Amino acid sequence: MTSTVERGSTGPEQPWWGGPPPRVPQPPPAWAGPVAPDVPAGLGPVPPGRPVTGTGPRRGWVVLGVVGALLGVAMLGAAAAAHRTMDVTGAVTLTSTYATLTPHSACNGAGLYSWLDSGTPVTITDANGEIVGAGVLGDGTSGAGTSWSGYSSTCTFSFSIDDVAARDDFYRIAVGSGATGGVPFSRAQLQDGPVSITY
Repeated sequence: MTSTVERGSTGPEQPWWGGPPPRVPQPPPAWAGPVAPDVPAGLGPVPPGRPVTGTGPRRGWVVLGVVGALLGVAMLGAAAAAHRTMDVTGAVTLTSTYATLTPHSACNGAGLYSWLDSGTPVTITDANGEIVGAGVLGDGTSGAGTSWSGYSSTCTFSFSIDDVAARDDFYRIAVGSGATGGVPFSRAQLQDGPVSITY
């Protein structure tokens, strides 16, 4: 047994059991904009208009983590540089016009340089003039004899200063009690050593 729709009625033919009519797909309203096609996750760019879910907060935490790690490394590097030290070695040589010293023998300063002797203070200052290392001269030793007299014309005093703060690019080494100024050296020169000062 079937059911029919009377002539003049509207709508699709109804089944005999009186159920709802089948749903006919309707186009989206004009205000909704274009419909983005379904794209499998991870394939192609995200279509315009489709929200990106599940990545914003996670990406933010990742960025914060990376920035925090970089800041930590920079702080550790700065702390290490502030506590870095170096051992400085060098020699102070006094030259004379007249060769009067026995070669390779003990010697000391004379005349204007009579203050130059074993135990004379040696100080190292940084770029700000702050003392970052101090020591004293060792025993003086004359150099090799000259070819024309056989005597030596130089007297050399060595020094060694440990644990000098290696935080600046340039330094000065001053010899003598209360000495100011000093001879300039770069940090690389002090680290490579030995440095040489001549009077």
